[in-house]
Parts: sequence; C-alpha cells; structure tokens
Amino acid sequence: MKQTIEQLQHHGERQREAAIQASDAAQELARRANSSNASVIPGPAAYDVLGDIKMLLYYVSEVTDNLPQALAGSLNDARLDVYDRDYDGNEREPRIQVQHASEQLHELTELLSQAYDRAEAAQQAISGQGYKARPQIGAGSRPLQEPLQAAFPDTANSRPTIPTSSTRISPRPQPGSHCRTELQR
Repeated sequence: MKQTIEQLQHHGERQREAAIQASDAAQELARRANSSNASVIPGPAAYDVLGDIKMLLYYVSEVTDNLPQALAGSLNDARLDVYDRDYDGNEREPRIQVQHASEQLHELTELLSQAYDRAEAAQQAISGQGYKARPQIGAGSRPLQEPLQAAFPDTANSRPTIPTSSTRISPRPQPGSHCRTELQR
C-alpha cells in the first residue's frame, strides 16, 4: 500500500528531525572533544569515542547509499510532479540533477567507508592501552618524564605508545569490551 502525500511529508519531516538531532550531537561532541579539558584523553576513552564515531560514519553511509535510489523513486512516483530550478529560478531537468546528485552521493558513500576504515585502524592502534595512576613522587626525586620534556617540550604530557594487539575490532563495539582502566586509590 502506497503512502499518501501527507504520509510522505510526515516521513520526510521525521527524517529531517533525525538529521538535525544527529548534527546537533556531532556538534556537541566537537565542542567537548576540542575543549580545553580535552588536552589529555587516555586510550580507553579515545577508543570508545572512536568506536562511536566509526558507527556514526557507518550509519551515515547507509543513508547516503540509499538516497540515490530514493531520489530516483521520487521521479517515477505517480503522486509527485517533480520540478527543479536553479538559484536564479531557471528550470532544470530533474532527472539530470538527480543523476548528478547520485554520482556525488556514491562518491560520498565510498569516502565515508574509507573514513570508517581509518577510524577502525585508529581504534585498533590503541586497543591495548590502559592506564593507572602514577605513584606520587616524593620530594627531591625527579619525575620520570623529565627527560621527555627536555627532548620534546611540545609533547611534555605525552608518552610514546606501541600498539599491543593485532586483533581486528568488531564493527559494532560492545559496552565493556574496550581497553583496561586501572585506578589506584
């Protein structure tokens, strides 16, 4: 049973609302990830964030992969009289514009897939990292990082890391299946 025009409009409004919510969530993530408090992010937290970014890329690619077919479907739907105008109001052929959009969407889907792969590779690189609180350094003793600070002043708070695992990360990380976190009290 085909939807009525009102149902199509309602469905389109729900899609736009979901897209706005996703955009707002991504904006909030950017604010938090780029805040002054984000100058130190331990591996387990970064691993989780990368997993969520990876899944966001996956779901967005599902949308961009479906849009060309859905746009083409709108051209063939007997309920719709599709027209197209440029910014100056000049008429354009809707089928040609849908073809152009579809080509761009296919490329976008491929780029999102590549971005997903890069997020997975970054996540894999830190999959074995954990951390624990450092013992308090007594008065008169030198901090362990002092030689690093002298050699690399811009990375004084960084420590070199070596990936410790070659296990492939599943595309849908499960809660609790991430890196170790150990805190001393």
